[in-house]
Amino acid sequence: MMSTYQYSQLPSDRTRILRLQPHQGKQSAIQCRLSDLELRDSEGLCLYEALSYVWGSPDKPHSIDIEGCSLSVGANLYAALLRLRHTSLERILWVDAVCIDQTNITEKEQQIQLMAEIYAKARSVIVWLGEATIAGSEDALEEIRVAAASTSNGVEISMPEEEPILEILKLPWFKRVWVLQEVAAARHILVKFGRVEIDGYAFCTGLDALKLSYHGDLNLQMLIRSVLYLIRGAAFRQRQIAEKSVRFSLGICPLSELVGMYHNRQATERHDKVYALFGMCSDDLQDAGLLVDCKIPWNRLLQKLVNYILPRCLSVSTWNDNQVAVIVTLAHVLGKVVSVNTLEENQKVDIYWMPLHMNSRETSSWSIKASSKLAEVGDVICLLDGCSRPTLIRPYGLHWVVVFISISPAIKPAELPSFYNDRRNWDNLLESLGKPPTKFELIWDLDMQQDERNGPPSNVVAMSPTTANFIQPYMAKYDREKAYERLRHSEKESLSEIEYRLREIVNKLDIANVLFGLDHPLSEVYFEESIDALQGILMEWEVFAATQEFQDLVMENKLEIDHIIDTLLGINGGWLPLRWAKEGGNILVVKLLLYYADPNATIGHYHTPLEWASYHGYDLVVELLLDNGKVNPDSRNERGQTPLLFAARWGYDTVVKTLLDTGNVDPDARDDRGETPLLEAVSSNHVSVVKLLLETGKVDPNVKNEAIRGSWIGPTPLIYAAQNGLLKLVRLLLDTDRVNINFRDEHGATSCEWAFVKGHKEIYNLIAERLDEESREDLERGKLELRRKIEEHPGEIQTLLMGFFGRARIVQRSSRNRTMIPRKWR
Repeated sequence: MMSTYQYSQLPSDRTRILRLQPHQGKQSAIQCRLSDLELRDSEGLCLYEALSYVWGSPDKPHSIDIEGCSLSVGANLYAALLRLRHTSLERILWVDAVCIDQTNITEKEQQIQLMAEIYAKARSVIVWLGEATIAGSEDALEEIRVAAASTSNGVEISMPEEEPILEILKLPWFKRVWVLQEVAAARHILVKFGRVEIDGYAFCTGLDALKLSYHGDLNLQMLIRSVLYLIRGAAFRQRQIAEKSVRFSLGICPLSELVGMYHNRQATERHDKVYALFGMCSDDLQDAGLLVDCKIPWNRLLQKLVNYILPRCLSVSTWNDNQVAVIVTLAHVLGKVVSVNTLEENQKVDIYWMPLHMNSRETSSWSIKASSKLAEVGDVICLLDGCSRPTLIRPYGLHWVVVFISISPAIKPAELPSFYNDRRNWDNLLESLGKPPTKFELIWDLDMQQDERNGPPSNVVAMSPTTANFIQPYMAKYDREKAYERLRHSEKESLSEIEYRLREIVNKLDIANVLFGLDHPLSEVYFEESIDALQGILMEWEVFAATQEFQDLVMENKLEIDHIIDTLLGINGGWLPLRWAKEGGNILVVKLLLYYADPNATIGHYHTPLEWASYHGYDLVVELLLDNGKVNPDSRNERGQTPLLFAARWGYDTVVKTLLDTGNVDPDARDDRGETPLLEAVSSNHVSVVKLLLETGKVDPNVKNEAIRGSWIGPTPLIYAAQNGLLKLVRLLLDTDRVNINFRDEHGATSCEWAFVKGHKEIYNLIAERLDEESREDLERGKLELRRKIEEHPGEIQTLLMGFFGRARIVQRSSRNRTMIPRKWR
């Protein structure tokens, strides 16, 4: 029986290479030799091949012979070595399980830091997908090669069955994190599956040509896209590798982006989800104190990672048994995602920029690299304190989840939003922001999956169906639940029940406030849920409101209570939350807000809360304001517009009636443009509003817009209704005995004549029957004369109509520049 192989000490700047000996027969034992290699001896590629494979089960049922000694290896590696050994030639390989003493922690740490260089200097990287377990499944790899050859030769592709190819792409190799660095460093790649092998570039070309559907498996599609991008690049990497005085790195992008792109990849050890990315990152990790340390606990490593990416975060909570970090930090809110287009290797994301400290509102497109997750419409883009790159987050229950911890978008100068004040670069924007104003509590899950759509557990976060349907968190359910449970448990232990419930409301209101500033559809949901929760607390307090216990309770929670009230009052002076509270039947919240809300506050572009509520048709708010007794229902803004005019313009009949019932409004008041509530209502065909106004008896049914616009004078309500065929309005106006049916507009036409010309026969008859006999006879004679002249001179309709209208100066035209004359009147 052979003794177990004993490794000799390995200098820190060297590695070992495996010399796989030729075999005398397929069943003969695998024989090898190990020798040291100093990587820095050569700037070019070395003669060895580096193996990229999956370890698989921790069991090691096989053994290989190394210089007469035995070394146990896993089943997958053993199968790979059987396939790779030659019948007569020695094959030089680098295989981590053999070339690194896995029992020596110090050596492992040193070798992990050399791995990017090891794969970069290999003359080829062999991607071993494993042995085919189903007869004929290797043929699927050959189909990919044929598709690549057909594409390069301009031959039409014969589309093979998709399922066997997808089975190859579902193999464990594509899910592992270490393989990313291995193919990212490679200068040439050979993909091997059982007995079949294919060039790496041909593998990518063939898959592109086949345009696989992936059967809707988005997570698989994203995994494959990101790794194909790295495999394809091998053909274009330099063969000469410059010597570096510091650690070797591929310098692909910052560590924060690498973690964001690849954090859902699998690894035997959690630490490897971080360490496997070190060789690809462009940061100087040594100065940052981020070194490979296999002895550090996972929660401490995750804390160090978060503190490195977010150097000014206020706190980080991590645990050893899951991959979630809870981060509290300050941030600037910059905008939201308004559209997403997923391409082959990136996402085109349209961002609506709404920085809260500026008045800019613009959209630009960013291209984001292929990642383990996708951006979605409604995601929020922000800049966390101490960071130079933006972060993408998504609201989730009482917190925010991190979608991309760091983004370096590919943007052209023309795509930069102009709120850079003509200094079109990101650094100038950073300088203009100042101190972040908003506090966020973020959940960053390193095991988040794109296709996991589990909502939050009911015992953790109570959310409305609307919220749950809109939010798709894509988080690994187990880790998500554990993180929330731990977070909430620690809070519950340190807080009383009422303090804890108030803290929940504060958290939701903080999220709601951010979303409101972005015109986000979820903001109202969060506000309403907060108001419902506040109503529940106030109902409990109402029972003992007069006691000393109540006074003590209020004082103990004054900070949270003040924050809640201030946040609600900050939304349109508190009047929009008042509307939500009233609609939801939360009477105690209504009373609370009415006590603090200023009825004469200035709201945005509006002059007063009453004007704002009338403009939007918030009838409940209008009632609350008028009941307050401290507002003027007939107040005018700088344009002379009244609340009644706004309500009439948009057809809010309930608001119109409420304002009219006060008896303190002028229903016929003109604004600076000469408009009245009746003119506004008629022009928008708001029949019920016109009826309410006419019933007051205080409006002039013959009112005209007489604002000075050159020599233009607007039509009366009846003429406008007749012109536009508004039969119900015509009936209403004709029922008013004060309407003048003989009035002529600036074209010299009456309402009856307009109805005739426009072909509104029923309106014409309604008005005509109210004419006196002489006027009716004149009208009929004019009609007969017009018909006769049109028949005699069909090309002179415009002139003839001008004559018919008497004092006409303008005749309305059709889109073809011909005067409109109804055929049925000819």
